[in-house]
Amino acid sequence: MRKRNILFVDDDSSILISATLFLRYLEHEIIHADSGPKAIELLNTVPDIDVMFLDLMMPEMDGFEVLRRVRKTHASLPIIVQTGVIDDRDLKKAKRLGANDLIIKPYTKEEVARLINKHTKKV
Repeated sequence: MRKRNILFVDDDSSILISATLFLRYLEHEIIHADSGPKAIELLNTVPDIDVMFLDLMMPEMDGFEVLRRVRKTHASLPIIVQTGVIDDRDLKKAKRLGANDLIIKPYTKEEVARLINKHTKKV
């Protein structure tokens, strides 16, 4: 399997550190964004992002707004929303806005690997 470029978007630095360790273990490249605007900027400047993990609850621009904006220009990009709070309304809204999957924090490297494999099989 080829190395994947994974965009992790989260305002919590401990999540970004954990994700980096998980993805190094899996031999993937991680690209960090600590805000919605930074994620959108990276998507427009970094080629070949294979999948995005997106926190729903962030200041400045929440994950829902990021989803709205990203889907306008990156319709086929797999987006996995991440949340620490399970709220059915939020999950339905994320799905309606174009989220492909969900992961609940805290998560394991096995869960991350499964989702990467699931959403990048064809790549």
